[in-house]
Amino acid sequence: MRKHGESLGLQEHGCCVLRHLVNNDEHRVKLVRAGGIEVILDSMRKHGASQVIHWQGLGVLFQLVTTDENKDKVVRAGGVEATVEGMKRHCGSEEVQVQGCGVLRNLSANPGHKERIVSAGGFDAIKDAMKKHDGSAGLHDLGDAALTNLFCNPQTRNWWQRSSNLGRFLVAAQVAVLIAAAVAAWETR
Repeated sequence: MRKHGESLGLQEHGCCVLRHLVNNDEHRVKLVRAGGIEVILDSMRKHGASQVIHWQGLGVLFQLVTTDENKDKVVRAGGVEATVEGMKRHCGSEEVQVQGCGVLRNLSANPGHKERIVSAGGFDAIKDAMKKHDGSAGLHDLGDAALTNLFCNPQTRNWWQRSSNLGRFLVAAQVAVLIAAAVAAWETR
């Protein structure tokens, strides 16, 4: 993939193969050691218009960002920005959105990555994906978890409230959940 980075077809097939290989713990370790994170991100940057590369590439990253070491490597290599950019560019693809939300969910579990995700537009990318694909339970599970991870950090929560409508959206969502819980409790009496 490094040698033929300009070949769209080779990059698409390569990302698909890597996506299947990372289902194995041993292969994940070997892929990271061989520079696979950088190869995937380079492919996504060079072929931004390819939905297949983003779907499969984000799928690889989603499987890799399960350890703190890999999370740090992905963030240092620009994986947050590449993920958000891919989600924005391929907003109509549920597959890309699911994988992107998964990557951001896993990365947002690390307190040191939360502000970078928010600064890169990850918050809006997740919210937009959930809105556009409101019928996708898997996407909503991943998106909800990512937003919860991000919102649990007081610094990012304050940043959201100052910089976008997300803070107001989340506060309204929390109020709606509380009201729904109160109504459900009342009805079960």
